[in-house]
Amino acid sequence: MTEQIYFTNSIRQILKYWTIIVMAGLIAAFGLGIVASRIYRPQFETQAIIVVYNKSAGSSVNSAQETAEVFREVITSSVLQKKVAQAMGVESLPGTISCANIPNTNMITLKVQASAPQDAMLVMNGILDNYENVSAQLLVNMVLQVLEEPQVPMQATEAYDEWNVLGKIFLGTVAGIASILAFYFYFRDDIKSEEQVEKKLDTKLFGAVYHENMKKGFHILPHKKKKTGILVTSPVTSFGYTETFQKLCMKLEYKVARKNQKVILVTSVQENEGKSTVSVNLALSLAKRGKRVLLVDVDLRKPAQFKLLGQTYGRDSIQIGDVLAGKGNMEDAVRKVSEDGLLLLGGSRSYKNATKLLVSRAAGQVFDQLADDVDYVILDTPPLYLAADTEEMLQYADSALLVVRQNGAKVKDINDAVDIVKSSGCVLLGCVLNDVENGLLDGAVPYSDGYRQRYGYGYGYYKKQKESKEQA
Repeated sequence: MTEQIYFTNSIRQILKYWTIIVMAGLIAAFGLGIVASRIYRPQFETQAIIVVYNKSAGSSVNSAQETAEVFREVITSSVLQKKVAQAMGVESLPGTISCANIPNTNMITLKVQASAPQDAMLVMNGILDNYENVSAQLLVNMVLQVLEEPQVPMQATEAYDEWNVLGKIFLGTVAGIASILAFYFYFRDDIKSEEQVEKKLDTKLFGAVYHENMKKGFHILPHKKKKTGILVTSPVTSFGYTETFQKLCMKLEYKVARKNQKVILVTSVQENEGKSTVSVNLALSLAKRGKRVLLVDVDLRKPAQFKLLGQTYGRDSIQIGDVLAGKGNMEDAVRKVSEDGLLLLGGSRSYKNATKLLVSRAAGQVFDQLADDVDYVILDTPPLYLAADTEEMLQYADSALLVVRQNGAKVKDINDAVDIVKSSGCVLLGCVLNDVENGLLDGAVPYSDGYRQRYGYGYGYYKKQKESKEQA
């Protein structure tokens, strides 16, 4: 079953690159097709049917066949070919010779192929004129009779089929690239399933977020297409996706409430693993549960929350970078971005001196007071492997979640990131496996078969554990 999952996973990964594979096949067909058409040389073939028999052997078929076999060896020998080439005044024959016995007879089919009709006939005539000089001592009693005279070939044996050649090159290229990619994805040391999180990573699986069709996030406007984030508050988002984050929030609240942890840092190992989407949906789901939540976009080099939440910033707008630099008040930078009261501290500007801003005295004062007036603070931080910003932010967080996309970062890199978080003193709650696909074309799973199994028995499960501990 596991091997089948890995195989399906590899096929699904290949399908994501189908446009690139097809383009590579077309380019190869075009390029190699031109080369093949230029190096193609038509071949013209002439043949003669020759009867060979031995005068001293009578009418014995077996003896005649043996004589024909010896003659076949003479015809195809290098000695005869050199003789024919000398007679033609060339160094080597401008064609190829083939000779085959006709089964159960003493007849031989002699064929000559060459790139020109006249060359084929010259070689054939040269063989028929010179074989006696070569075989005089070997076949003293041999009698040769040409049953079917050779004819000048008027057409090539096989015409150049351009579309057939192009098709073979295209299919061969596509199959080759697909095979290489399948091998790569199958043996690549990444996380392919939820079970592998427990086996390969030095942390536990906090939860799994299943693949949601991105096409639902596109809305056609009068003159353009606008791409919005996959948000749990969107009416086009599936029930299963929304319920997943409700389950994650219940588990998160249970984990952090016991230790009065309010600041949760969300990060990833590398880019494009979905940490910003996980961050905003956790924040929105907590807000829907009646919690006062502040979402802070600390990815100062590549901010994303303003895009996901549809926020715009003017030239004079106070942004998080201004607050961290001591050039603006946090009250002026914080915005209410949802009907449930979610607050956002972010911006749209990118800062090259992000690390310097995060370690400033003003930044320390800001982060120390983030949780004063809210129930939870969600910190959307940069990927750990791209900058040192997240390592600086770990000192301000009570707990952390590591977002890992299925088939994303390598296991070694993920475990290195886990060690960084743990060594900082921040409590690592676990790994959120993101964008999980189980099927070949669609990764979504039914609610009853997926979400209930992934998170045990929900909040009631953790509540029973707590009650049993209190009674003990």
